[in-house]
Amino acid sequence: MDLAAAPGTKATQIAAMMENSGFLILNDISKKRLRSLNSNVQKAGLINQVILHLPGEQFGNLFPNYFDKVLLDAPCTALGTLADRSEVSRWWSYAKLKKLSDLQKRLFISAFKALKTGGEIVYSTCSIAPEENELLVQSMIDTYPLKILEIKQFESASFSKGLTSYEGKVFHPDMTRAIRVMPHIHNIEGFFIIKLLKTADHKIHNMRKQMVFNSTLQFNDQMIVEDLENISEQWGIPQTIWKNYRYVQKKGRILLLHSDIENLPADGFVHAGIPLAEKRISGWKLTNQSVQFLGNLITKNRIELDALQMKALFSGAGVKLNGVSDGYHALEWEGSPIASLYAEKGNIKLRLPHLFRLEL
Repeated sequence: MDLAAAPGTKATQIAAMMENSGFLILNDISKKRLRSLNSNVQKAGLINQVILHLPGEQFGNLFPNYFDKVLLDAPCTALGTLADRSEVSRWWSYAKLKKLSDLQKRLFISAFKALKTGGEIVYSTCSIAPEENELLVQSMIDTYPLKILEIKQFESASFSKGLTSYEGKVFHPDMTRAIRVMPHIHNIEGFFIIKLLKTADHKIHNMRKQMVFNSTLQFNDQMIVEDLENISEQWGIPQTIWKNYRYVQKKGRILLLHSDIENLPADGFVHAGIPLAEKRISGWKLTNQSVQFLGNLITKNRIELDALQMKALFSGAGVKLNGVSDGYHALEWEGSPIASLYAEKGNIKLRLPHLFRLEL
């Protein structure tokens, strides 16, 4: 789980390290930032992720002892970015620091409770203030069964170690295993990272609400099998591939997920996997994401354009082609499908997400 995932920089890196397999939950409390998160994971073609919109403080109760690994890149004062973001100095204060430190601890406790025994948590901030870093970590290991782990660094990296003391407070000697990136030393934005192991169970309050899950669909489920057959027929996609994935079907829309995602959290659900297809009057429309994901498994309804036609299409001018049937097609470039097209009376149109901008 990435507990505060938006806008998705670390989330997409985690998914890539997981090789787009397994089950990755991405959460954020900000609706505005969730749009950026979903846009970025869709651009990356991730099928192993589920996006939730829930307060991070609730995860310890909703998902007790559930996750193998948790990233908490916590909301912070951003003091490590001061050199490049002068606006930080205008709102930074000790009152703000105290407020955010309290939030960080609540999120940290929640992340600890949601972690399995033997699981690992990475805690990080883009702040260099000890109140948000070593002091907070020390309070956690004083209270909960957590062990600080070594972090493997790149051979070329030579970052600073975690502090051993601050304002008379002596920290655990393993605090030096943390990484401090200092702007005035390393000439990049400041950052703090530490990795910890949960070494023992914690008490679960059975009276508290826990997450309810809904099952995803298999390829041969009665609710979806006919739709997948129709998609295969329309687009020339081998029916044998559908068994490799799981599905969600909602209001004429099918989402494609990794086979490891057998159940979805019922509360706070925003999105999962990639949108495979949408039911339209003229048949099933493959999305831009699924066209790129399926690639050359699509053997029907493909259109290839030359460079000038592509430039006209992406600039919004549209393209006129003779002999093209009305309906949806896959745009092909250099031998691979890259986007979903719509043709009507020979006029070709391409619809891209609003966040997509092409510089010609």
